[in-house]
Amino acid sequence: MDTLSKTTKMPLIMKHTIT
Repeated sequence: MDTLSKTTKMPLIMKHTIT
């Protein structure tokens, strides 16, 4: 559940930074 969390957090942070 560490790889999934990182993969889901990466795009989440990137999207937050773009927005």
